[in-house]
Amino acid sequence: MTLADMEPDFGQLDIRILASDIDPDVIRRGRAGIYPTTILPDVPELYQKAFLMPVGDGHENSVQVDPTLRELVTFRELNLLQDWPMKGKFDVIFCRNVVIYFDGASQDMLWQRFCSVTADGGWLVVGHSEHLSDIARTDFRATGRTVYRRPEPQY
Repeated sequence: MTLADMEPDFGQLDIRILASDIDPDVIRRGRAGIYPTTILPDVPELYQKAFLMPVGDGHENSVQVDPTLRELVTFRELNLLQDWPMKGKFDVIFCRNVVIYFDGASQDMLWQRFCSVTADGGWLVVGHSEHLSDIARTDFRATGRTVYRRPEPQY
């Protein structure tokens, strides 16, 4: 919604969003794009009007995300500790309040994996309780409390 608000021609841009979770029910709900109206206080009114539509068909008190926005997002089940099927690099990764649930060795491995799939100049956004390990800090530079950037190569 933020991208669509900032760039009215967002549908013409090469934007692809991968949303992942280990829980297949979460993935199903995300694909449907139907949410209870209880989320509305967390969504700016401008976005509610522009991108959320009331739905019926057994979903009373629900809203659905605009189809143009839903087309940008691919939902996939992903276990962070197993093989990742992604082949390309990401410009931005949001992994908030997940890594804190893993032991130290798994955290180090995950930070390294995020480094390996983040494009040069790309961003990693983590939760307020998460801190990159010393290993990961060699590949990322802090730009804020929870935002890190992978530097562009110097030629």
